[in-house]
Amino acid sequence: GVIGSTYGLHFIDVTDPTNAFEAFKVAGASAGAYLIHRDMKDYNGYLYCVADEGPSRLQIIDIQDLPNSVTQVYNSNEFVTTSHNLYIDTSQQRLYLLGAGGSAKVLDISNPTQPTLLASYPNASYYMPYTHDGFVKDNIGFFN
Repeated sequence: GVIGSTYGLHFIDVTDPTNAFEAFKVAGASAGAYLIHRDMKDYNGYLYCVADEGPSRLQIIDIQDLPNSVTQVYNSNEFVTTSHNLYIDTSQQRLYLLGAGGSAKVLDISNPTQPTLLASYPNASYYMPYTHDGFVKDNIGFFN
């Protein structure tokens, strides 16, 4: 399992449920008692992670070698400094960053360690206010 904390991400080995232990941890881009919300989703052997507070960023962790190791492969604020939530549309290989500094951003993750920006909302063509959470199916987004 993975737990987000004020420190970062904790990878818990629960192979033996009576003897669970922290196998790995990855520091968040920002840490401290003020940081109370992290969100993470896995896709195709990678864990995509954001935080809602502090000078954060998008972090991508290669989890393909679990239970032996985890490796952070991307740690950048190019697209986001804070994000409340994220959603991955696996059929389209798209990462949706929601509540991302007052906007929503769509990234192409067909190259899982080098995301590229597809769209940011609101923009000149479409006004979309702050989105807290979302779900996408068949190229239709359901946002709150």
